[in-house]
Amino acid sequence: MSNAGYDGWQNDYFDPEPPEDDGSMTSDELSAILREQLADVQHGIWSHWMRYLFSMCQRNEDGSFTIPVDKVKRWERQTGALYGELTEQERESDRHQADKVLAVLAHAQAAEVRTDEAVRHMLEDKKRMMLGGHDVVESMRYNMLLDKGNTKEE
Repeated sequence: MSNAGYDGWQNDYFDPEPPEDDGSMTSDELSAILREQLADVQHGIWSHWMRYLFSMCQRNEDGSFTIPVDKVKRWERQTGALYGELTEQERESDRHQADKVLAVLAHAQAAEVRTDEAVRHMLEDKKRMMLGGHDVVESMRYNMLLDKGNTKEE
């Protein structure tokens, strides 16, 4: 068996770049970035698995690989098992891979929040400019709520 070139899943590190968004990105543009980052993660997970698989096998003279019988039995058991039926160590290995997807999603969520905040600030700035810098909007909003009986007098 050859383990050359494979350093183990514990050292397999993925740190996605957060989308660079100044608030001007559309939802479709953010979705496209997210899709590419998730595809990158999935490719990394697949290539990680293939490096591990090849490292566990014997390379034959014709370039093919022979999988040891103990690995075949283990992997057949794992592929036939539900996640909850896996050992704690096997679930932890899957969690490590899931963390890579979660990292991308966390960055995407942060970008969406930045976009929402940027849009809100832009709209507030435009309102102020239109109203000559006066905070008339809040006064109008309060008056509308008073008319509907939706405010609490202190």
